[in-house]
Amino acid sequence: MKKVLFKKHNKGFTLVELMIALFILATVIGVIFYSYYASIESANTSRNVSLALGVAKAKMEQIRHYSFQDIYDWDEYVFPPDPIDITKDDIEYEDMTYRGVVYVDNEAGELVSVTVVVGWRQGERVIGDEWLMENNPDPAAHAQATSPVVLQTFFTNR
Repeated sequence: MKKVLFKKHNKGFTLVELMIALFILATVIGVIFYSYYASIESANTSRNVSLALGVAKAKMEQIRHYSFQDIYDWDEYVFPPDPIDITKDDIEYEDMTYRGVVYVDNEAGELVSVTVVVGWRQGERVIGDEWLMENNPDPAAHAQATSPVVLQTFFTNR
């Protein structure tokens, strides 16, 4: 009877080598999918920042049409989306739920500082302060709102 000998230099993979290769492949695929998801999320955030900035600019433009005395007498107030303030060319509301707050600082007498802060809901996250997105937010009950979208300007009595 003839003995069957196995070659010492087998060109196949061992089970351990195969498992390591599959682990590396799974890790690379996971990183690729995560990068894709992160880039989509980043694009959505960028789009929403642009929309919120359009809202803040439109609100500031609306405020510029008031007299100095009207602006001087204001307190902080929250404003909801108001498509009348913004032309369709300036901003599209799509699925963005935003809310802004206007702060008026008239401590300098003839110089009034107006700050517009806009926050929004993006999926399950709230960009900006949580209290701003509540049903009846009261800016006087909280510190000044924070958000990536803040516009500030000064008005003077001429």
